[in-house]
Amino acid sequence: MPIHSRMYVSEVDYERMRQLVIDIYALCGPLVYATPGDLDWWRFPHDDQGEITGARLWFDDRERLVAFAWPSRGQVDIVVHPDDADLYEATLSWAEDKRSRAGGADGDTPTLTAWAFENDDARRTILLARGYEPTDEILCHRARRLDTPIPIPFPRLPAGYRLDHIHDNLIESRAAAQRNAFQSTKMTAAKYRQLKNAPTYRPDLDLVILDPAGEVAAFALVWFDESNRAGTFEPVGTRFDHQRRGLAQALLEAGMKRLQEFGAETAVVLSREGSEAANRLYDSVRMHVVGRNIAWTKRVSGGMF
Repeated sequence: MPIHSRMYVSEVDYERMRQLVIDIYALCGPLVYATPGDLDWWRFPHDDQGEITGARLWFDDRERLVAFAWPSRGQVDIVVHPDDADLYEATLSWAEDKRSRAGGADGDTPTLTAWAFENDDARRTILLARGYEPTDEILCHRARRLDTPIPIPFPRLPAGYRLDHIHDNLIESRAAAQRNAFQSTKMTAAKYRQLKNAPTYRPDLDLVILDPAGEVAAFALVWFDESNRAGTFEPVGTRFDHQRRGLAQALLEAGMKRLQEFGAETAVVLSREGSEAANRLYDSVRMHVVGRNIAWTKRVSGGMF
């Protein structure tokens, strides 16, 4: 089957990318490299829109999108339809060439990071053949079926705390809570307002717990893929001075209960393998590991392709 590729052009392409990950989830979920919510999270809360215009798309002879490579900051996210696994070679080749042209810091040979599930033999074989090496950076994909009841009432909140969802007057507090929880300066109120333009975003699934002063103490954003009846939690966090009070557990269970009400069958979340606190939290709500996604790296140099 003839395959051709080109760079990302317009919002029509973004919808094609979203549809591709929806189609793949229907075949392979929940062990997938991206969901519609993931794409929106990678793109919208960024000044550069996640550098989406730097993505490359591969089409079959019917102009059906079958793969894309989305590079960003030294790594590439690759999504390939299972029927077209031979495109891993082409997507990696293009991403390596693009990365090598960008150069490394202080003249160093740049590195490129790609990801592969430990049981994805097709992708792992190509990574090995191209000189990639696995690292100890591992994302655990966790899932829970939603065909069993979620505890009601949710874990009792401390006095003065209450569950809510995002309203416009909470955006500044929500952005500040994320900066505090992740010890990062990246999230701002302006970026959060951009996030609300994402196709999968729903304010009634953008959950928060407010402290007695009415400020956001903890948050859990849920992305619902209606086609596959699957919800993804990304991100989940608690401000440092409000931790160890059961707030994140309450948000996860409230989010899963809402997903059930919308007809969802599965809830998914990612955690870093070495994050003991996060893993205890997700174990406590029966979101168990269903797969491990491993980062592979390679030094790339110009003029190879």
